[in-house]
Amino acid sequence: MAKALKAVGSLSAFWFILPCLFTLTFTSVYPVSFGLIVSMTNWNWGNQFDFIGFENYLGLLSDSEFWTVIGNTITFSVSATAIEIALGFYLAVQVDKLKVSTELIRAVLMMPLMVSGIVVALMSKVMFDPFLGIINHLMRVFGMGPSAFYGAAKTAMPSIVAVDVWWQTAFVFVIMLAGLRGLPNDPLEAARVEGASEFVIFWKISFPMLQPLLLTVVIIRTIDTLKVFDIV
Repeated sequence: MAKALKAVGSLSAFWFILPCLFTLTFTSVYPVSFGLIVSMTNWNWGNQFDFIGFENYLGLLSDSEFWTVIGNTITFSVSATAIEIALGFYLAVQVDKLKVSTELIRAVLMMPLMVSGIVVALMSKVMFDPFLGIINHLMRVFGMGPSAFYGAAKTAMPSIVAVDVWWQTAFVFVIMLAGLRGLPNDPLEAARVEGASEFVIFWKISFPMLQPLLLTVVIIRTIDTLKVFDIV
């Protein structure tokens, strides 16, 4: 009897997760599998195609533009992630030190995170416009000539990195501030009683306890920057 009830319970659990499995299969498993199979053929949206193995991949690896794209992607990901982590962590530490209410400060710092990617892309396009953009207008005011930020090789990457930093630093700030606020107070108070400075307390106690959380944030931001599309 107990085995029968256990089997019924397992079957009930299966029916509960079936919609999720169905959705996951048709939105992730099937497209990825289909794309992998098609990538090994010479199919060109026609009815006829032949299996060619890894020929498409070999052609891709021999294309110089492919490696240029890979290099640009890595440069963007490393630069944006490093700046966002450093700036977001710094802001979290400074806000955590404040003795006054920080709700307004947190709300202001989190505002960019509430803007969708396509809106950020359109805003940055207007701001960096060489003729109508406010940044170029300020440059003219200070006697500097206009610059096509997105159109010049030297300024395109820094401009995109700057936009992503403005947009996503708030994510790092929110997570790290929550981590700082969640640290146990006893070790910190004990260190203060022993006469340790705030810098020593942070570096020797707070930072080591935050390292797992910091590593998680680094991984999340690295993945996000590698697949970013909206603002590029």
